[in-house]
Amino acid sequence: MARTLDGAGPTVPEPTSVPRAVPRGHQDPEGKKQADRTDALWAEMQSTLEEVELSAVNGTHVFGPQHARALQELRATQIGLAQAWARSEADEAGETGSGGKGLALGGEGLSALDTVDSTVSGGAGGRTGSSTGIGGDAGERMGSKLEQETEADILLARRRREANDRYFQRVNGGVLDVVAKLEEVASAMRAVEQESRDIWGENESVGTSTRG
Repeated sequence: MARTLDGAGPTVPEPTSVPRAVPRGHQDPEGKKQADRTDALWAEMQSTLEEVELSAVNGTHVFGPQHARALQELRATQIGLAQAWARSEADEAGETGSGGKGLALGGEGLSALDTVDSTVSGGAGGRTGSSTGIGGDAGERMGSKLEQETEADILLARRRREANDRYFQRVNGGVLDVVAKLEEVASAMRAVEQESRDIWGENESVGTSTRG
């Protein structure tokens, strides 16, 4: 009933009762289906959180042991690639230093040849200018010295050629080693990518089956 204040003025209505929630048994079928789906989603979320907490407590990886193994193999192949690259650079630096030494020896050999040539030329001029000239013994000594210098130059050239062959073989081996390590890294990266796709594919299939 409505009552008045001091017997006058507008009437103030009495408060109405709060409507009660309709029991689930009296809900329409569509609303009941939506409520059941919501409860299922909440249950799935709680189960997932419990699994994550359990894995964190036990110290296991969320992505599984195969994914962790693939990452470890990728890390190992990357380290091997870096080591192969460092060996190749070290070999190249060492051979560059020895190559400079070979060039210096070659310069000494050329200077020795120049000395011998000038001596021979001077001797020939002496023989032309004087009838007595250089004796037979001096000519033999000069020829023997020239022969020794020629043999020394041939030996030096052979050593330099062998050193160059060893250098190029070492460089070729280093390049092949680096290429092999690169292929191993690429293979490990493909394995990690495949493991990640498998994990996300399983998660998507689980989510689809839950929604269905």
